[in-house]
Amino acid sequence: MLRRLGLQVDLAGSGSQALAAAHAAETGGSPYDVVLIDWLMPHMDGLETARRLLAQAQGEPPKCILVSVSADARMREQALALGISCLLKKPVSYSTLNDHLMSLLAEPDAATRPGSEHAQAEQGLREAHGGATVLVAEDNPVNQDVARTLLNMAGLHADIACNGREAVEMASATAYPLILMDIQMPELDGLQAARLLRAQPAHASTPIIAMTANAHADDRAACIAAGMNDYLTKPVDAIVLYAVLRRWLSAAAPVSAAEHPGAEPRARRDGSMNGIEGLNAARGLEFLGGNEDAFRRALLTMTELYAGGLPEASAYLAQPVSPATIGPLRQALHSIGGACAALGLEPLSEGASRLGSALREAPPSGVDVGAELRAFLALLQRVLGEIRLRLGGPPGATSISDA
Repeated sequence: MLRRLGLQVDLAGSGSQALAAAHAAETGGSPYDVVLIDWLMPHMDGLETARRLLAQAQGEPPKCILVSVSADARMREQALALGISCLLKKPVSYSTLNDHLMSLLAEPDAATRPGSEHAQAEQGLREAHGGATVLVAEDNPVNQDVARTLLNMAGLHADIACNGREAVEMASATAYPLILMDIQMPELDGLQAARLLRAQPAHASTPIIAMTANAHADDRAACIAAGMNDYLTKPVDAIVLYAVLRRWLSAAAPVSAAEHPGAEPRARRDGSMNGIEGLNAARGLEFLGGNEDAFRRALLTMTELYAGGLPEASAYLAQPVSPATIGPLRQALHSIGGACAALGLEPLSEGASRLGSALREAPPSGVDVGAELRAFLALLQRVLGEIRLRLGGPPGATSISDA
């Protein structure tokens, strides 16, 4: 992937080999600009390698990117303490790698500051493909709203399919230039839908971009095997989304931006969402490009959507554990977890992910699923109740029952 980006690449099979290569390159007058370091390596892990690499540099040290299959919080803290601000989670997509390298290697002027970077990505997509209509296959209403908002801000339109079956039907009737496809959906999942679309001559080469909360290598391989072109990890970063869309959208028959203005107005921050338990408002706003109106709408949709809690959780807690209750609960946790991640509801997102992982095991080991599930539902009730009070949601929007 690095060579496809036009970079010269040397490989090292261990931390000690990397240190030796970096020393030789600097001594030879061609020091490395960037070093990508795996976190978990034998003998010398990525953090220790980075520490020694930065310490041994005679001139300006190379920029380090730590790569890991884990999102370990302690590792991130240690990396930040070393001055490593760029961390990538495996498997790393081509688009994500490209965007992080561009950000890391760009000149530190005003054009590369985060707010400007988002505005530039948004404007570039609008100028190149403004007016295009993209099919979004997503079953969660909150995620639907987030996707629609991000596309509208860049001058694009979104047709929403609520499951894989609807996606196939809509794509069969309309020649969409690109399809964003969630993987886990009811009736027909994203992989099945992609295979059916690839069997149609009209969509044999239509770019299909997977959207998945799972970032494991086998998940990515399954997306590619189903005929998808690329994948985005949820919650989707707006800048990465715009880069992927711009790369894959066809420029044929563009529609003028004047015909489809698209971009939603941005409201000023009023501080009403600050201090809500379990809500990282800055993170949620970042995912929505700073559009506070859209953020508030999505949060209120969340309170309405989960006003009665999770029926699948109630069924799991009320009945003997069986595949009939585990499967629906895992699907529900996947859905609510992705929505929470997109809105900056980080403890809820992490709780849903932890429960979903525990339910993959039969029987779950090391986790009291019932107790964790009740704690998750209690937190959901408190957080959504506070959102409703702050933002003026409908009365009684959080009468959550855990069985």
